[in-house]
Amino acid sequence: MYEKTKEILDNISPTFCIAKWARTNVRTYEGTSYSCHHCRPVVTPKEEVSADHTALTNNKLVQEYRQQMLDGERPKECNYCWTREDQGFTSDRIMKSDKFINLHQLDPAEIVKNLTHAPVHLDIAFDRTCNFKCSYCGPQNSSLWAEEIVQHGEIKGIPAFGAKEPIPNREVNPYNDAFWKWWDSGLKHSLQHLTITGGEPLLSKEFWKVLDKVQLEKLSMTVMVNTNLCPPDKIFDRFMNRIKNWDPEKFRISTSIESIKEKAEYSRFGLDYNKFMLNMHRVLTETNMKVEVNLTNNALSFTSLTDLVQELTKFKIKYGAKRVTLHSNDVTWPSHLNLRILPAELRNVEVIKFKRFMKMNKDSFSKTEKYKFQRTLELSLVEYEDVDKFRAQFLTFIKEYDKRRNLNFDKTFPEIAKFKDKL
Repeated sequence: MYEKTKEILDNISPTFCIAKWARTNVRTYEGTSYSCHHCRPVVTPKEEVSADHTALTNNKLVQEYRQQMLDGERPKECNYCWTREDQGFTSDRIMKSDKFINLHQLDPAEIVKNLTHAPVHLDIAFDRTCNFKCSYCGPQNSSLWAEEIVQHGEIKGIPAFGAKEPIPNREVNPYNDAFWKWWDSGLKHSLQHLTITGGEPLLSKEFWKVLDKVQLEKLSMTVMVNTNLCPPDKIFDRFMNRIKNWDPEKFRISTSIESIKEKAEYSRFGLDYNKFMLNMHRVLTETNMKVEVNLTNNALSFTSLTDLVQELTKFKIKYGAKRVTLHSNDVTWPSHLNLRILPAELRNVEVIKFKRFMKMNKDSFSKTEKYKFQRTLELSLVEYEDVDKFRAQFLTFIKEYDKRRNLNFDKTFPEIAKFKDKL
C-alpha cells in the first residue's frame, strides 16, 4: 500500500527518509534531540544552540546523517527501520514519509536542496517529571525511575538505564531559551503539528505555557498532548476544562497502554487501570476530540494484546472508529523486553488468538491499523538474535523489578512464568 511513496523516495536515495529533515524530537531538560521515536537521543552542545537556536533540529550530527541518506548510506541511529526492511517489512521510514508527502504536502525534491530544514512536526519534552515508572522506560524519561536508581542503584547486568542528568529547573536552561527564541522567530508559524510529551506533560509548567501561547496567538498548528491519562484528579480536571472548547480538529490526545488490568499496572507502574479507562471515556464524552492509543508491544504485554484490543474496540464502537486510532509499535529497546524473547510456542498461541479476533472485528479498523497489527504479528514470529543473552537479562530484570516494587511476576503473568525454564 506504500509502493508509490517508496518509488518517490527511491528516486532520491534508497535510504532517504523525510522525517530526518521534517520531524524533530527535542528534550530541552537534557539538551538532546532525535529525528523520530525510534532513534536514540543525541546531545546538542550548548555552544551550538547558544550560537544558533535552530541547532535544536539542525545540529552538526543530524546534518551528517542527512548527507549519509542522500549518499545512499544507512545511518546507524535508524537501525529500527533498516532491520524491518531487511526482514521484508514496510518500515516506518516509508510510512512516516508517506504522511509527510500526503498529509503535510511536502515535496521531497525541495527538502533535499539543503541539509538544514525547519520541522513541520515537532515533539518536545520540557520535563521528565512523571508519576509513572514504566518497565520499558527509564530515568531519562521518568523522574520516579531516576529516584529509584538513586535509591537502589542500577540493575547489575542490565545496560538500559544510563541517563544524562537533567538541567535542574532552578538553573538557566539554554535549550529552553533556544526553543522560545526559535518559537518567536518563526517556528510557531511554520509548524503544522506540535506534540508535547514528557515525563507526564500535564505535570510540566511549560506545557501550560505552550497552551497559553497557541490560544492567545490563535496559531493554526495542530497540538497533541501525549499523556498517561492518570495525573492527579485536580490536574486532569484543569486539563479537561482547558481543552473542552478547543477545535477538535486542532487538538488531539495521545496515550499509551498495551495490556490489561493487573498486567498493565505491573508493566506501567503507577497506572490506575480503572482511572485510565474512565478518563478515556471522559475525553471522548466531554469533547469531540480524537484519541490515539499507542500499544508499546513488549514481552510483558504480548500475552494480553488481544484482550486489550478487544477492550479498546469497545471505545471505537461507542464513539466511532475514526475517533479512536490504535498504533501497534514494538519495543526494541531495552532489548530484554523485546516480545521475541518469549518462547515460540507462546508467541504462536497469541498470534493465532489475535488473528481470530481480527477476522471477527475487521470492520472496526482502518487499513493502516490492520497493516500495523499484521506487521507486529509477522515480526513476532521472527527469531531474535542473541535471544539467550536477552532472556537472561529479562530474568535478572524481573527479579530485581519485583524486589524493588514489591510485585510478583509469577502471579501476574502465570502464562509466561510456566515457561521460565525455557527463558
